Amino acid sequence: MLEQLLVVIQQNSREAVIENKDIPDDLNEAVQQTLLESIQTGMSSAAESPQNLTALIDLFGKGAGKQSVTGNPITDLIADNFVTNLGKKYGISESISRMIASSVLPMVLSQFAQKTADANDSSIDMNSIMNVVLGGGKSSPGQSSGIDFNQVLQSVAGGKDGQVDLAGLAGQLLGGSTSGEAGSASGAGSLLGTVGKLFKC
Repeated sequence: MLEQLLVVIQQNSREAVIENKDIPDDLNEAVQQTLLESIQTGMSSAAESPQNLTALIDLFGKGAGKQSVTGNPITDLIADNFVTNLGKKYGISESISRMIASSVLPMVLSQFAQKTADANDSSIDMNSIMNVVLGGGKSSPGQSSGIDFNQVLQSVAGGKDGQVDLAGLAGQLLGGSTSGEAGSASGAGSLLGTVGKLFKC
C-alpha cells in the first residue's frame, strides 16, 4: 500500500508542489517521495514512547478532520522531518518546505485516518497497525494483550476517549512509564519497517 499512499500524496500536492514555481520540475517527484518517507519516519516514533503511541492512536481516532490532524504531535514530527530533509537533500528553504507540509500533510493524513477507521474497508485497520507496531507482525494485539484496538479507535473517534486510559495503555504496552521515558525498543518494534509491511499489498 505504499504505492497507494504515494498516490494520495500526488493527488493532494499538485498545487503545492507541481504548480509551485519555487520547486524545480525535476524535483517534483523527489519532494513527494520525501513526504512519503517522512510520514513513515514520523509514525515510527510511536514505538519510542507512550506519549507518541497515544498521539498515534489519537491521530487515527480523530484524524478524519484536518484540524485534528494539524494539532497532533505525530503530524508535527512528520512535518519537521520533511522540512529538514528537503533542506539537506535539495536545498529547499524552510519557508517553502513548511508551506508544502502545512497544505498537503493534513489532507493526506486525514484521508489515511478515514481509511483506517472505515469498517467497510478491510485492507487495513487499527489492530493490524498496532500488531506490527508492538509485535512485529507475529501476533495480533487482540490475541497477545486482549485489547481490541479497533474498539479503542472507535471510542476515540466517537468522542469517548475519556473512557479509555490511552496514556496508561500505551505505557503498559511499551513496557515503560507515562512520564516520557522511551519504551523498550524490542517490545515496541520499529514502525518504520512494519509500516512498509502493511503497505506492500
